[in-house]
This record gives sequence, structure tokens and C-alpha cells, in this order.
Amino acid sequence: MSFHELNIVSDEDLSTDVLHLKILANSQINPRSRQIYYLHDEWRKLHFGNRTDKSIYNVLKERKAKYEINGNEMLIDKDKKIVAILTPIMRRSHDNDFMKDIVFVDSSGSCDQTNTIGGIPLGIVLHTGQSTNNYLSAFEFLKKLIVSNGFGGKGELNICMTDDSLAERNALQTCFPKSTLLLCTFHVLQAVWRWLWDSKHNINVEHRKYLINLLRKILYSSNEHECVKAMDTLISDNISKKYINYIRYIEKLWQRRTEWCLCYRSKLSIRGQGAAFCKHLCAVHEMFSNISISPTLSTTDRINLAKIALGHLTKDDEQFFNNMTLPTTIFGSLNNEVHVKIFNADKSCGRPIENIISNKTLDINIEQKYEAEAERLKDNLNKVLNLVTTNKDYSMINILKKTNNKLQKVRNSAQLAALLVNLGKQSTNKNIGVQPTSIARRKNRN
Repeated sequence: MSFHELNIVSDEDLSTDVLHLKILANSQINPRSRQIYYLHDEWRKLHFGNRTDKSIYNVLKERKAKYEINGNEMLIDKDKKIVAILTPIMRRSHDNDFMKDIVFVDSSGSCDQTNTIGGIPLGIVLHTGQSTNNYLSAFEFLKKLIVSNGFGGKGELNICMTDDSLAERNALQTCFPKSTLLLCTFHVLQAVWRWLWDSKHNINVEHRKYLINLLRKILYSSNEHECVKAMDTLISDNISKKYINYIRYIEKLWQRRTEWCLCYRSKLSIRGQGAAFCKHLCAVHEMFSNISISPTLSTTDRINLAKIALGHLTKDDEQFFNNMTLPTTIFGSLNNEVHVKIFNADKSCGRPIENIISNKTLDINIEQKYEAEAERLKDNLNKVLNLVTTNKDYSMINILKKTNNKLQKVRNSAQLAALLVNLGKQSTNKNIGVQPTSIARRKNRN
């Protein structure tokens, strides 16, 4: 009996099982699943059409009239089945100078209403196919809606970051010929990691992390010379040589290095746009420890962002932001004297800031902490061995056997870390298999 049926039975004042069954058999009280599906289909047809092209187009025309009353803009191409949408927030966003710097284009075959878009949206386009021609028609349609004064008055994309969709990138390059297309580093690493884990490529488990770290050195190289050197290291590495298919895969990716290697972006205006804080903020955070690395907003920044969100601000509204004062002292008291060295940095925004933090000092601290913890581990293991030798009984034999079986399975640092982290933890309940993305969407309700 389902939870729904238990609720029905508990609401009725019944004394016998026969009466219970009669109530549950009454479809007016306990409708069948087919009836529920039918009612849902009828509701869906009323609000979203019956899945035919004509019905969907009629619903879109009705929605278009309602949306435009609230200031939204929508274009519909019936033949190509393309819809372009521009909300008031999107329209106001195009009037700001920072919109001409970099734009992230993402496509998804399925959307979750709990997902947030992240940055400030500039436009939405819905289309049915994933071919180059279909993408091109969709982007041209959106471009027509944005008109020539979009993207900070430039009317053209300057820098565009995408995932590795060839059809999408070809369409963007055709629609915006003056733009520079970049590959998202997250998608590059994700694609390589999936390639390494694909069983048909026969990459040993203990070598996968090592191989992707070789690629990471190429990706995060600070200049072109180091980038080429890191690539040579990957090709000549003894472990890489065991997997010729991996070297060939990276060589194909290397041909497009200007799209994903960070050192080739030194002259592009993308600082602070990649979800990481600028180098100088990270340096201050590392040196002073107690300073927030979140960039502070000026009064003008707050007013501009409020105008994007609300559309219009009165003088009283602007005065509200003017009254916001930041603390005059953002540095806490320091126990140690800090010497600040001034560097003659290149004006190029991509030049790395060298030696802001002494790497040698950090390495020494890490080495000392490691030696101390390793010595503690050695002492604890010796204590465990002494306890084992003094407790020679049958139950201890089974425990030692299970422990040795677990230790025998440890073949790399990742498995060792997992073993040590879970040491002493017990779980009597079997985990239910779920999609990894569903775990990320769970909220802590404590």
C-alpha cells in the first residue's frame, strides 16, 4: 500500500479490511495513474500546446503578447523553429561598458529550474537542432533582436568563451567574424579527464591523475616558453610514452593551444572574468591572511548594478547607495613586519606578477609540517603494531586479514587518501545510487 493510499484509509472511519479495499477501489477517491496522466496532459495542452508545430506556435504568439506588455522582447521564426528572447534586464545590461569585454555562451539540451544563470544574462535563444546552420540561424536571430548598439554599444562580440562544440563555434565565428573565440578551461580539463577514464583507451588507474597533471602544467603555464617546455615534457615522459594514444590526443589538442592555454590570453581583457580573483588580491590575501579577497564595490558600481536590476533609480535611491560607507581600515593588526617590494611590471594585463609571495618560505613551512605529521603517523603505527603483538587471538586474526586486504588494494595516493580519511568511520546503511548532479543540487536543511 502506497503512502497516498494509507492517507486515504486513515482519513476514513473504517473498521474492516473489506471496507478499506472498497474505498481504495473507488476511482473518485483514489484515481488511477492513467487518470492522473490524462489530467496532466490536458493541463499541458492548455498551457503549452499539444506538441505539434502549429499548436506550439499558437501558444508562443499568445505568450509573446503577454511578455511584451511587461517590456520583454521576443522574435519567433515559425519555419526554422527559433525563438529569441530579450528581457528588460538583458536590454539594460547591453548599455554598460563591461559588456563589450567577454561573453560566455553556453548551450544545454535540458534545463533545471533550480539552476541559476550565474553572470548577467545578455540574451536567450531557443532552437531545435545542433547543426552549424541551426546555430547560425539562432545567433543571427538574436543579433537582429539586440540590434547594433548592443554589447556596450559595440554591436559585436569582442571575446567569446564556449565549450568545445564545433558547430556552435563555427556559427559564432560566422555570425561575429571580429570576435575572438576561447575554450573554457574547465570544459577542456573535463573532456580530457573523461577521455582518461574511458575504458577503451586502456589507461591505468594509477596513471590517470599523473597524466592530467602534465596537461595542467601546459594549460597554466605563465608564458609561451614554459608552455612549449611543458608540452615537450609530456611527450618525453616515461609514463606518457606507455600510452601513444594519449600523446596523439594531446597533440591534436595542442594544435588549438591558442584557444585554451592561458599564456596566449595575456593581451586579452579577461582579467577577473574567469571566476578567480586578480593576482594582486590573492597576494594580499596570502600575505595578510585576514583581509577579504572579495572586491569592494564603489558607490557608482552599486548604482549601475541597481539600475540593471530595477531599471530606474530616483535621487532618493541613489542617496541610499551614497550613504553606504566602507570601513576605512581593512587591514588588521600584523604581528610580523612585512616588507613590500615594488616591481616594474609590464603594462600588459596578462603579465604574471612574479615573487609577490616567497615560494621558498611556503615550501619550507610545508616541508616542516609534513615531516612533523609523518613522524606522528610513524609513532601511531608502531603503537598499533605493539597492540597487535600483545593480542594474539582468533578474532584478531580476522581483523588483521580484513585490514591487510584493504591495504593491499592501495596502489596510488588517491586511494591512500581515501583510506586514511575514512579510517574509523562506519556505515551500516547501503548507499542508494544516484546521479552525481543530483547530489550537488541537494540543500542542507538543518
